[in-house]
Amino acid sequence: MNEKLLYIFLCLLVLLSSGCTAKPEDVMYKLAEFTNTKDLEAALELFDNEAVVTSVSPEPFSGKAEIQTWLEGMFADNFHLETEIAEVNGNVVIGNDTMSMDSMKFYGIDTMTGISEITVVGGKITTLNFSWSEETLIDLQGAPFVAREDLIGIWTVGTYMQINEDGTLRVAGKTADLDLPVSEDHPGSFEEWSYDGMVMTMRAIEAIGEGTSCTPVQVGVYFVRWAGDDQDRLKFEPIDDPCGSRYGGMQWGNWKSISP
Repeated sequence: MNEKLLYIFLCLLVLLSSGCTAKPEDVMYKLAEFTNTKDLEAALELFDNEAVVTSVSPEPFSGKAEIQTWLEGMFADNFHLETEIAEVNGNVVIGNDTMSMDSMKFYGIDTMTGISEITVVGGKITTLNFSWSEETLIDLQGAPFVAREDLIGIWTVGTYMQINEDGTLRVAGKTADLDLPVSEDHPGSFEEWSYDGMVMTMRAIEAIGEGTSCTPVQVGVYFVRWAGDDQDRLKFEPIDDPCGSRYGGMQWGNWKSISP
């Protein structure tokens, strides 16, 4: 191949590659596919470096680092998405979404619907805006979510757990131990906790129990919901429970409130 033919060949490659940019609707389908397969690298590759995602969170996710956090949260919740293209206007695509996630199933919501709108430039998503459908908003408003203030108090399920407003927690063998100083007779266990209206995270302040493999760096994470129709009992569904006994056996049953 002489130099002139090589030059023509290279020019054709450039022209062909510039005309092969993925269609915006294909990008939306690919995002659903990579979300369902939990392919983080492939999903992130669909986004522009400066992309902005506006979802149901109070603040948007800006840039790939924050979008990665958003995707990882969905993957951890076994998020599944089916999308149907409703409209394509140039580089803007609107899709009707049907989705499911473990956290919502715990509240009796098997599927949810919403609308996604993405803008695609050069084959990359620059903006993604999502909103719930009216039907799903009604379902969410009726869901038996547990408010943070509802957690404060003393609970029992054979052992006792005192959840304090300051974000600390103590588990003990009987209610008297909760009010006594820490000693060999009343060791209890101490945790720091946080709650986002759905998921409770607990971290031990100090390791307890002779010979235990539990350490303060280990964290327990649980979905929290009301147990059935009984609004004074809590159900903790473990997401990650590396030291269940140390965390008061959160998965042992339905915790009953004995003190507000």
